Amino acid sequence: MRSKRLFIFVSCLLQFSFAYSQRIDTSIFAAPIVMDTVVINAIEAGWDLNAFILKMKRDTTFYRAFKNIRFANYNQTTDLFAYNENGQKIDSLHLSSKQVYNNKCRTTQIINQESNKHFYKRDGSYRYYTASLFDYLFFNTKTICNEIDGSVVNTANAKQRSYLEKSKDQLKQLLFNPGTDVKGIPFIGNKARIFDAEEINKYEFSLSSGWLNDEACWIFSIKPKSAFKDDLIYNSIKTWFRKSDDAIVKRQYALSYSTWFYQFDVTMMVNTISIGNKLFPSYIHYKGNWHVFGKDAERISCTSALQYP
Repeated sequence: MRSKRLFIFVSCLLQFSFAYSQRIDTSIFAAPIVMDTVVINAIEAGWDLNAFILKMKRDTTFYRAFKNIRFANYNQTTDLFAYNENGQKIDSLHLSSKQVYNNKCRTTQIINQESNKHFYKRDGSYRYYTASLFDYLFFNTKTICNEIDGSVVNTANAKQRSYLEKSKDQLKQLLFNPGTDVKGIPFIGNKARIFDAEEINKYEFSLSSGWLNDEACWIFSIKPKSAFKDDLIYNSIKTWFRKSDDAIVKRQYALSYSTWFYQFDVTMMVNTISIGNKLFPSYIHYKGNWHVFGKDAERISCTSALQYP
């Protein structure tokens, strides 16, 4: 009898939470959010949920964190492994490096590099597209100067970028700025725009309270509704927002999609660190399978730790 009363209480609480969330101004967020009791109590105590939702929708700090590293000194340790279709490790790369930023110029210095010969092609280029992407994001052995907000001042050079560089920028947006409009990736259309009117009702949203590394956080979770999960890009997104300033301190997410031209299945976890009033990535864990028509499939895992002096 006691367990039955407990079940009824919990069921009523969940229904109340769901109903309460539906009273959110739909001009700000046009979908219900399931909330735990801590969130509900905070709202009743005066916490402005609508302001938080609006700020979260407009948030660019997570993506900005990856741009901020262009203007910082840091040490980085990266381990990348490639696997065959049976899950056996076939190639590996270990890199210790540091970026030096001085007088508006940055360059990467390789401290230690270990790999097996098969990791590279005969011409010295990477055998794996994923390795090339990480190299593009983090390693610049040539000196790069006069960047502002992550963009090179010389717009002529930007227009002359190769198709490969543009593709890497698109993938960078898809991986490190989930939920935003990513133009130019074939067959995706608006599927990456989670909060658009056409997409938002295909997902379930929840908001809870928790802790991460002794910091109080709001935890916002997104997952597809079962009826749409096979037609969406993002399988899950879970973000920890530090309560004191709403900064993103951690995000873990999974995305996958399949067309006749390409297939991918990727999971990522990124931890960040605040230095001054800026956010920087501190740890990245990546695991993904990629297959583009006409090329060999890639099965890659990668971890990268960044330390800022």
